[in-house]
Amino acid sequence: MKKLLLSAVAVMATVFASHAQCSVSYTSTQDTATGEWTVNVNSNDPNAQVTFDWGDNSSVFVNGAPITHTYTSGGTYQACAYISDSLSNCYSSFCDSIVETTIAVAPQCYVSIFNVVQDSITSEWSIAINSSNPNASVSVDWGDSTVMYTVYGGSATHTYSTQASYNVCAYLSDSSNNCYTSSCYTINGGATPPPSNPCNASFYIYKDSSIADTWNLALNTIDTAATVIFSWGDNTTSTTTGNNLNGLGHTYANAGVYTVCLTVAIDSVCTDTYCDSLSAFRLNGAIKQLNVKPAPGSVTALKKALPKKLALSLVPNPATSTLTITGVNATEVANVQIMDLTGKTIINTRNTTLTISDLNAGMYLVNVTTTNGVSTISKLIKE
Repeated sequence: MKKLLLSAVAVMATVFASHAQCSVSYTSTQDTATGEWTVNVNSNDPNAQVTFDWGDNSSVFVNGAPITHTYTSGGTYQACAYISDSLSNCYSSFCDSIVETTIAVAPQCYVSIFNVVQDSITSEWSIAINSSNPNASVSVDWGDSTVMYTVYGGSATHTYSTQASYNVCAYLSDSSNNCYTSSCYTINGGATPPPSNPCNASFYIYKDSSIADTWNLALNTIDTAATVIFSWGDNTTSTTTGNNLNGLGHTYANAGVYTVCLTVAIDSVCTDTYCDSLSAFRLNGAIKQLNVKPAPGSVTALKKALPKKLALSLVPNPATSTLTITGVNATEVANVQIMDLTGKTIINTRNTTLTISDLNAGMYLVNVTTTNGVSTISKLIKE
């Protein structure tokens, strides 16, 4: 009896030893270029069946070779290896976390048309263009079978010869990302400007070519009976009538950027107001004079004769550390200046992405000049 009991104990010890020897583990590595994970599973029982659960509702049998898997989204996955051998009554598992942070994402591919505006004076249409690669070629078809040209993001302008509805399309050709797509927008009205407004408060400001520190505010003809109010942007105004504009002007006493507004009103007929958000600025200690003058010919002719301004955007604005200038191709930029209101140049570069973290908080002017000589000044707020 004692000998049989010892034999039973020996058999039980053998079973427990078999259980203690049953184990499984794994190691994982990731290819950061493709996002693919490789797992090597290790077990001490070559006869056992091993399965691997990736933690995203997918699993696979392991036959001794490394296994691979690519997750479809980022996150932390509880991945487990399971070993099962019914002959030796062996069941075990090993789990660990796989953290997916480098999902391979295909490059975006898009182009869009927005901010479609018609100039009430010249009838010229302008569109802004946004694309997945601002350095890639975008062709604009204005829909009148006569104009198609290439731009690099930013904006484009066109004047139609007849009134109609036009389907304007932008075509993106980005060979570096194998991206070819388009976006279209319908323009209604074509060449016809908005209805005539007898108050017509439009104006255009341009630098006087012969008098230093002097700019001219050109007006279309205003009805002699109209009440005319100029808001100069420095908390001062001037009120007069349409027949008493000769010699009118304004002198700015302090450095700054000023929004000039013109209101024209005819009793019981109409009221019209027009503002220019960056029409007047003074950079240094010299007197800055703004004189009101009749437009030579018309405001329309004047705007067409003077160099066009760039449709620039400062992103973000206000800004704290980094500033990006959009609306112009970087290869066409000759110079970028950031100036304070004393006229001192703080930053002088050709880059369209700038680090401005060292600038003091306040207002600055960003002057962008292209290789063909077009210069545009924008206001920047540094926080």
